[in-house]
Amino acid sequence: MVRFKYLRTIFILLVTLLMTAIPIQSIAISNASNPTMTVTPYGLAPAVCVHQVPNGSIVSSANGVDTVTTPLGTLLRFSACPYSTIRNPAPEPSSNTGWVEDENFYYFAGINTLKATWHVPGAPSSYSGQVIFFFDSETPSDGSEIVQPVLQYGLTSAGGGAYWAIASWYLTGGNTYVTSLVNVSTLDSIEGEIWYTCSNNLCREKIMATDTSTSQGTVLWATAGYYYYGQIVMEGYYEQSCNQWSSSASVSFNSIYAKDMSGYTFTPSWNGWTNTTFSPSCSYVPSYQSPSTVWLTWSTT
Repeated sequence: MVRFKYLRTIFILLVTLLMTAIPIQSIAISNASNPTMTVTPYGLAPAVCVHQVPNGSIVSSANGVDTVTTPLGTLLRFSACPYSTIRNPAPEPSSNTGWVEDENFYYFAGINTLKATWHVPGAPSSYSGQVIFFFDSETPSDGSEIVQPVLQYGLTSAGGGAYWAIASWYLTGGNTYVTSLVNVSTLDSIEGEIWYTCSNNLCREKIMATDTSTSQGTVLWATAGYYYYGQIVMEGYYEQSCNQWSSSASVSFNSIYAKDMSGYTFTPSWNGWTNTTFSPSCSYVPSYQSPSTVWLTWSTT
């Protein structure tokens, strides 16, 4: 009898603890107006909503829950991000991001494939924790999400440091997903490809960042719709002077290839854009030599 009362008391205490713990956790999340933010290539994002997943993973969403299927078949589930991120409409989300310059286009029939090749530029002559991104990308018209194979320098939510690395990113209106990094070297050739593919009535975006000089790369699959806007972008955070950009002063994106949803290879009609409010001001000039070649340039002095 004594043992029964003892066990009953423990049971009541455990139930009480569980019932009181759940509301406290919920209140803490819903009332947190200033979450810890981290750097992504689509602006700062709440750190709790950024998830690094194994290379080759598949991200899908249903009923407010994201499911990540790893290459080994493991299922990782993430609830909706408790914070909203507001972006500007496409083609360039100038607010809430560090986008500095880009060339962008719209295509009415939707983008099936976007591919570009560029070389890893020189490291900055000065480093004090700044971040640099180069990438090609696709977004919907409302700018709510983005798919992007990315070259980065500096420490981001994917890791990194004072060296160049590539990764594949999928940023939704809530959660952000990124593969592990692959280190690359100056002058290596990088290929960034985004490909919308369907099989057995299931369609996904395949986001590929490849160092073709070493045959190493990253892949991330996103179960998402196709997009209408494409971009070639330079982005930065925490630069204090112009010598904290790449010492090369330019990156040329070459062999740009685009195909629409009907399988037609089309020629992008490029539009240049510069963030005139970005500091430091380093003579940022986006341009295109031809529909298949885009230049992003800047001053290092």
